[in-house]
Amino acid sequence: MQFFQKFIQSGLIFGYTLGKNFLLYQLAKKIKADIYHANDLDALLTALLLKREHGGKIIYDSHELYCDQWVCFDPFFYNIFKNFEYILIKECDGVITVNESIANILQSRYNLAKKPTVVMNCPQLSISESSIKIHNKSRIIYIGGYLPGRNLENIIYATKYMDEPIYLRGFGSLESKLRKIAQNNKYNVQFLDPVPPENLVESLREFDIGIIPYQPINLNNLYSTPNKFFEYLHAGLAIASSDIPELKKIIENEKIGSIFNSGDPKSIADVLNGLVSGDLLRYRENAIRCSKEKYNWEFQKEKLLKLYCSIE
Repeated sequence: MQFFQKFIQSGLIFGYTLGKNFLLYQLAKKIKADIYHANDLDALLTALLLKREHGGKIIYDSHELYCDQWVCFDPFFYNIFKNFEYILIKECDGVITVNESIANILQSRYNLAKKPTVVMNCPQLSISESSIKIHNKSRIIYIGGYLPGRNLENIIYATKYMDEPIYLRGFGSLESKLRKIAQNNKYNVQFLDPVPPENLVESLREFDIGIIPYQPINLNNLYSTPNKFFEYLHAGLAIASSDIPELKKIIENEKIGSIFNSGDPKSIADVLNGLVSGDLLRYRENAIRCSKEKYNWEFQKEKLLKLYCSIE
């Protein structure tokens, strides 16, 4: 029964991807452009159809390891997805992605002659100009989806070993479950309403530490650099993260936070307590510094513009 459920779920995901491509094509088929920029695999076929009809070039903007996002994927459909991406990516004139690890995987997996250009999804520099706000008591926050694989249960359990509460701001399918865990066991967790994307970084200035608790349940999670990471930096927050290679590299090189064992609530609490009692201000100052130096859209967009110019 589990096999058939997985097979059907995988087929629906593949059907959704194809369907979205054809819908986008119907909406865009009269648009003639010099460059078609396809965000992820659910737009890449659209770009190819437009190129065949009007000419022009294609840039594939792979925000994820698209084929590796779903734990439920049946091997049959996983291979179909990879072959689908392989056929389409060979038609592209340029490929970009969000970090070095994913760039290396895409180049190796699809035998690309040129390594994809890394353009990180960073906020604009203008929203990181204000100074760090100092608080009497340290405040810790997670922002993002309440979704499987985000390890939010262990974040809640970690408060058993802490004096400070943890704030959760977001929404998703696990919200009612998470609220019940926190309420029934009287964990020190506070749920906050979501804010509009344009106000998110400003709202984060009321906090001191940002959490990224992802578990490496698939390759996409393992090699992720989620947008919230850069939003934390721009707000001047220290980072507490699970052991994800790309995040660990930046955190350690820039000296902006600490790494915890995502499977152990006590480890999470120990790292958060260590940040609170340690040189928190230095980590926060380093976060602002590196966000202004390179982890901002003004810096990252130059790589994209250079790629555009090279394929015209």
